[in-house]
Amino acid sequence: MYPIFAEFVYDGVSSQLCLADCADYLSFDSLADLLYTAHLRLLEQTDILIVRLRVDEPVPSERAMDSNVTALCQRAPHASVHVLYSHDFAPQLTPNLNRSSTDRLDTSAARVRCIDWLRDKELYTYMKESTALFRARMNFVYRAPSQRFVNMFLRVGSIQRSRQVLDAFFFWMLPFLKGRNALLTDTWSISSIALNAARLLERYWWHMAPEKERRDLLGCRVEMLSAYPDDLLGVMPNIRDALLSVTEAGKRDVLMVLSAVSTGTSLRRLENLISEMQYKSEGFFFLALYRLSTLPDVAHLCDLSSGVSGTTFASIDRGEVGSRAIIEIDRSTYFPLDVKETALYIDKVACNHSARFFSDYRSCGAISIHRNAVDLSNQEHRHHGIYIDVTRMLRHEGFSSKLQSQAASLDRPPVTIITPPHEAGVLLAQRIADFFRTTKGTTVPVFVHPDMRAIAGEVPQEIAKASADDLVLVVDDVSITGQRLGRFQQSLRELKYPGRLVYLVAVARPSSDKSWNRRTQQLSYRTTGPQHRVLCVEKVILPDWNHVTCPWCIETHNLSQLISQNRLTGDSAAFVSKRIMTLERARIGTGLTDQALWRADNAVPLALSPNSLFIPADEPPPTEADVLGSIAAALQQMRIASDETRRLEVNYPHMSLLHHDNYFGQRFNDDILRLGILRCAFPEELERLDGSEEEHRRRLLNDFLLRRDNQESIALELAVARLSRKLPQPEFSDETWRQLPSLPASIWRALS
Repeated sequence: MYPIFAEFVYDGVSSQLCLADCADYLSFDSLADLLYTAHLRLLEQTDILIVRLRVDEPVPSERAMDSNVTALCQRAPHASVHVLYSHDFAPQLTPNLNRSSTDRLDTSAARVRCIDWLRDKELYTYMKESTALFRARMNFVYRAPSQRFVNMFLRVGSIQRSRQVLDAFFFWMLPFLKGRNALLTDTWSISSIALNAARLLERYWWHMAPEKERRDLLGCRVEMLSAYPDDLLGVMPNIRDALLSVTEAGKRDVLMVLSAVSTGTSLRRLENLISEMQYKSEGFFFLALYRLSTLPDVAHLCDLSSGVSGTTFASIDRGEVGSRAIIEIDRSTYFPLDVKETALYIDKVACNHSARFFSDYRSCGAISIHRNAVDLSNQEHRHHGIYIDVTRMLRHEGFSSKLQSQAASLDRPPVTIITPPHEAGVLLAQRIADFFRTTKGTTVPVFVHPDMRAIAGEVPQEIAKASADDLVLVVDDVSITGQRLGRFQQSLRELKYPGRLVYLVAVARPSSDKSWNRRTQQLSYRTTGPQHRVLCVEKVILPDWNHVTCPWCIETHNLSQLISQNRLTGDSAAFVSKRIMTLERARIGTGLTDQALWRADNAVPLALSPNSLFIPADEPPPTEADVLGSIAAALQQMRIASDETRRLEVNYPHMSLLHHDNYFGQRFNDDILRLGILRCAFPEELERLDGSEEEHRRRLLNDFLLRRDNQESIALELAVARLSRKLPQPEFSDETWRQLPSLPASIWRALS
């Protein structure tokens, strides 16, 4: 079970919503434990928790209201808890079942709006998290099965990745399945959705039917069209056979499921064919899983007519295609028939965005690797692959000057400063309070709280008695998504605070400018009077590596597997265990600074040459953490680049990958850069689909391992890259392996 967390906005109020399935193998108690253990951080931020009951059984509203959600309420005490279910083929949502929380869906209109939003959001999420969306680049376009030229194509069949996804489609199809006893899909590529829907529909019928009638229930018939409905492939006779079969010569009522519809051409052809075969039109109902434009008037589950991430599914005129290459979409499988690869180089443009930040703060030790963020009671808040320590930045003269400038930009002193309960936030708030005391002669109290929720008995008087002209300053050390600031905003709204808010962040480190701008717009919104403000002292774009995606967490997991599987013995096992302990101590301590890249104890330190693109090498010299942070920032800039020719993007059928010269060639002379690029890149950004290119990478790796005089400095880190599937396995004879230093050689051989 994988829950969906998203932001739901109704009547101008933003809420963090979680949708979780209570599948047939889960109880409410086990679901609560699962959410708490696997998604604690997101669960703590949740305002609306919606739990969906099993989808193959109609549920009376009284039974849904009697659901024992006590464990869920205990795990999410501040959330409004609702049960999502169906009755007589209609999705329903209960009022709030958590007595200790405010009902955030307190009207039937709010619940109806939420159901519509849930359907669209869930199916949109499954689409975005799959490989179903094919985007064209500037140098090519797609020719869809309809023969239209498009910049974007959706293959719905690629969304079918789990039972959870299939069951969700069935749940949202229920209103359209009422009165239908046959399913016909426009392509066999969504056959899993259709077959699962037929299976669950028969169960649904069984639960609804009186016991005496259950034996006489008919099964739900399923048919699939073999290809796009036109005469180009001679498929029309097969389509006629499918219509004849699925209707049993007109005896069944059919739901015609279209994977996606754009212009409606296929829809009209099928309608015409049904008319030619003299079937009653009321015996067919058309439903599109995804609607790609507003033109076709057809029922649909998810509306993508406004496009995805700024690109629409609109057709391109033949004249506009020009010299761009054309990639055909197969009319039967709906897969692109060609794959293109582009190898990219890391250049100055990608490095410039973050060079100043890492250069300015390398002297204060603010950057570390693989470290947990903790609160004042030393409880883990979350993990950071790249950790920015604002307590150290506060000792930096340049940062202190910028912080004072931001504080001085406020038109009046705040009535109070609110900060989360961690050391950096408290020090930041105290520094700002000292500034107002020394420059304005005003004493500003500091209130420390995680999110301002559940403080009915301890609301600061400055907030309780505030007027519309007052100002509250909310400070935080580091902000990635802005969700914690959003929780402060909502809590203060619920406390009826009438004044302005200013959010001041020491370091904004989003994964893209777009995501940060979207969050600041939401935080700035105010219905009347001057808008709220969002300020940051520094901003740097970095990947958001948590405990799942952090390269050093992945290293810990992979090395631990080598030990648990007994693939290492003797000195090798002891050496690997020592590395695991180093990583664990760093995770719960102060992180890694100069042991981030794994090398032998006697290895020569990895140095950075002058005039590096990433970060200056002059005094004070950067740490490994500084260098790796600057590499990670450069790669992230490539991932979000607006220029398609520079964008690092692995999106079938066009792959923009890192050229092997970035880490095996002479583009960068320093091993710390070569190894850092391998450490910070994702596996899919390195592996080549072209077999000859991948074989070339293997030969380069062989040469790199055998011909270098500093093997102790590079061989172990390359083994980490191999463990993470970033490099192919070298092919050496036993004699060749014996030429390598014994320690890295034994570890490498354990990988084969």
